[in-house]
Amino acid sequence: MGCAVLSLGFGIKEDGIKEGWYEGGSILLAVFLVIVVSAVSNFRQEKQFDSLSKISNNIKTDVVREGRRQKISIFDIVVGDIVVLNVGDQIPADGLFIDGHSLLVDESSMTGESCWPQNGS
Repeated sequence: MGCAVLSLGFGIKEDGIKEGWYEGGSILLAVFLVIVVSAVSNFRQEKQFDSLSKISNNIKTDVVREGRRQKISIFDIVVGDIVVLNVGDQIPADGLFIDGHSLLVDESSMTGESCWPQNGS
């Protein structure tokens, strides 16, 4: 933009306002068009990413609610639900572990720590 403004200024100084603005003005117009097209493209990509993110984060899990087992979104889990965890399930909730074996809890997203053990610990 700075070079375009300088080119515009020097062009007007050397050739006058009628002829001197062509080169600098065309550079300014080209830069402006690139900025506008990039901004629109980035905005559309961000909207698409947000919609895909909402779809991919809407994970269904099995819960026992009111004595019946049903599949619900992890965002609809409420106090009193009994969540039936399967291999690889992730739920955004605290809970009480009732029955099972080999449970591994990864709290790294909440604490900010690395989820992999360091130095064999």
